[in-house]
This record gives sequence, structure tokens and C-alpha cells, in this order.
Amino acid sequence: MGRGRPPGLGKVYYLGRLRAVPGIDPPALVAFLERLESAPPERKRAMLREALTGGVQGRVVDGSGEDAETTALLDGLLEEF
Repeated sequence: MGRGRPPGLGKVYYLGRLRAVPGIDPPALVAFLERLESAPPERKRAMLREALTGGVQGRVVDGSGEDAETTALLDGLLEEF
């Protein structure tokens, strides 16, 4: 008989460390990463899914970023993973 619970479906991804660079990364990305960092695991999946499927379009995180720029930056950032 096996011990513990059976492994979950799917692959687990460890993203490592991400660094927001002042002057290069927009404040909206920094705000998104702050919220992502403190979110519970099930919410992190939902947040990344929303960002990748355009769920962040039409919403301004802190009022200083442009939606298209933020979406393009997130797409580029998450494309590497």
C-alpha cells in the first residue's frame, strides 16, 4: 500500500526568482508580481491564466500603466516559462 496521497495531475513548474527592474518594468507589472507573490497557490494559477488569456486587458492595476503595454510585457515574461 502506498504512503501519502497520490501525485496530482499535470506538471509542477518552479519559476524561481523574478526581478522587477526599476525604470524598465512598468509599475503595473510590479503590482501584479507583488499580488502574485502573496497569493495562495490556487489563486496564482488563476492569476496567471487570466494574464495569459487576456483577462488583464481593460483593467489598469494602479492607474499609471497602459493595458496593451502591460499585456505585452506579461506575455513576454511568461513566454519564457
